[in-house]
Amino acid sequence: MADAALESPGEPPFPRDEKPAVAEALTRRLLALGKLDMDVVQAVQLGDHAMARRLEQAAPKADGLSAEAALFLAGATDGACGQFLESFTRRSTFAARTAVEHSRARARTAADVKELLAGIPSPDAQDIGFEVRYLEYLAGKHGKLTIYGIDLGNSPGRWPLDASYLSLEAVGRGGAPLGPAFGWRPPAR
Repeated sequence: MADAALESPGEPPFPRDEKPAVAEALTRRLLALGKLDMDVVQAVQLGDHAMARRLEQAAPKADGLSAEAALFLAGATDGACGQFLESFTRRSTFAARTAVEHSRARARTAADVKELLAGIPSPDAQDIGFEVRYLEYLAGKHGKLTIYGIDLGNSPGRWPLDASYLSLEAVGRGGAPLGPAFGWRPPAR
């Protein structure tokens, strides 16, 4: 990679005298792949940039490189990791393994969600408790009906709302029902 980069047309990506150090650092990073404790599926999930950072951490530090050489080394590591992951995903066994891992992950997620939901009270139970308390409050606050302007002899001044039913009809002075201006029409005869 270092040779190809230096031989390509245009300005070299790093000073030519750093070629042995860059090649050595890149070799150590790529050999660190064997030190990583992950399988192919985990590596693919990680992605090429994150995998390159893991290789950088696992390999011995590349000291004494110029900024240009360090930048080239980071890019070359990313590119190599991208190539590794591409070749991993083209293997015939990768799809089957990925499907198994995916199924296991879904099962773990479903179990975790079920466990989480078991610890949360049902919204219906919370709603029912609130509704009961609210109905008790409303019945205490507004549970009596008072009708003004009607004399009913020996009746109390207030009636429980759930026990009272009163049909009211608006009528004129002569007792005839009021007309359509009040939203009521007499039945057709």
